[in-house]
Amino acid sequence: MRLAGVAVVIVGGLASLPRRIAVRLAAERGGRLARGLSRGSGLLVIGRRSARALAEGQVAAAIERADRLRIPVIGETAFLNLLGLTDRRPGPAEDAKRFAGHGIAQSLARLLALLDIIDPAEELHARQALKEVRRALADGMDPQRLLCELLHEPERLRARLPSLTLARDEAGRLGQRIAGRVADLDGQLRLDLASPPGPTTDALFEAAERAEATSSWAEAEQLYSRCLAREPGDATLHFNLGNVLRERGRVAEATAAFAKAAALDPDMAEAWFNLGGLAEVEGKHLDAARRYRRALAIDPDYADALFNLARLETEREAFIDALPLWQRYLALDSQTRWGELARKGAALCRQAMLGGVRAKNSSTDATSQRSVTKSHGPIGR
Repeated sequence: MRLAGVAVVIVGGLASLPRRIAVRLAAERGGRLARGLSRGSGLLVIGRRSARALAEGQVAAAIERADRLRIPVIGETAFLNLLGLTDRRPGPAEDAKRFAGHGIAQSLARLLALLDIIDPAEELHARQALKEVRRALADGMDPQRLLCELLHEPERLRARLPSLTLARDEAGRLGQRIAGRVADLDGQLRLDLASPPGPTTDALFEAAERAEATSSWAEAEQLYSRCLAREPGDATLHFNLGNVLRERGRVAEATAAFAKAAALDPDMAEAWFNLGGLAEVEGKHLDAARRYRRALAIDPDYADALFNLARLETEREAFIDALPLWQRYLALDSQTRWGELARKGAALCRQAMLGGVRAKNSSTDATSQRSVTKSHGPIGR
C-alpha cells in the first residue's frame, strides 16, 4: 500500500525513530499521522514500544475497532518499509493466524506478528519461536505478561529485524539510529539539539487519556490544552478536549472544539456527530440533522448518526424520510436495546404513513439520543 492521502494512527510508540521524524517522513509521502483512531483513519500501526499500551488494553481495543471499521493493521517493521527506511517486507500479520492452536489463540498469534516478535513469512523461525511461547503459556504465564517480556527482551524470540535502522535528523540528513540517537552511516553520533525539554507531547497525551478515563476532567483539560499549545493543528486533540469540555458542561466551548476538529479534519465523522448532539442540546434540531447527515456522508454505516437522524425525522413527522433511516440502522444493529427502539420507530413510521398515528404523541420510546464516547482518540461505534 501507499501512504498518499492516508491518516496513520500509531498505538504504543515506535522503537525505531521519534514520532516527529515519522510525521515528516509520512508527510513526504503524502500521508499524515493522527493521534486517535477514527472512521476516517486509513492505517493502524502497532509500535514495538507498546508494553504499557498492552497492559492498559489500548492495543486490543484499537485492533478490535480497526477490524470493525475495516482499517488495515500493520506492525512497526512494515511501517518502516512504507516510510522507505528498510526494504524488509514482513509477511502480513493476518497470516500468523495459521500458527494458532495448541494453546495459542489466533489473536495472540496475530499480536506476535504485529509486534515483530515473529514474521509469518519466516516459517521455520516462527514455528521455533512459537514452541517457546507455548511452553511459557503451559507453565502458567499470562499471555499479556509474556508479550511485555518479549518486548523488553528483543533478542529472545524476535524474528530478524533490519540490521540498519535509517532515520533523518532535524536538519533532514539521512543517518542510522543507534541507541535512540541519530548517527552518521559510519556510526559517528550526531547531537540532537531539537529534543524538547520536559515530557513529550506523546507522554502528555497518554496522561490526558488516563485522566479522562478516570473522569479527572480538570486534569484532562489541562493536559490536552498543553498538547494543543505544542500541536494546534492536531484534530484529535481538539476532539478529545471537546469531549472533556462537554463533560464539564461547557457546551459552547465544546462546540468550538469539535468545530475546530472538523475544520482540521473534515472527514472526522465523530466530530460532526458530536456537533449534532450539542446542537440538539441547544434545541437547534435542523442544525443537528444537517451535521448528522454530514457524518453519514463520510460513513454511511455510522449507526449512531443513523439512529439520531431517524429520530429527528420521526419527531418532525417526516416519516417517508425517517423509515429508510430506521431500516438502515436495523441492518447494522437489530439485537440490542437500540435495535428494539429502532423497530418501534420504523413501525411508527409505517403506521403514520397509513394515517394511523401521529409521531409527536407516540414516539417517545424511540427518541432516546445516541451519543459518542471515547476511550482512545475519536470513537463512535
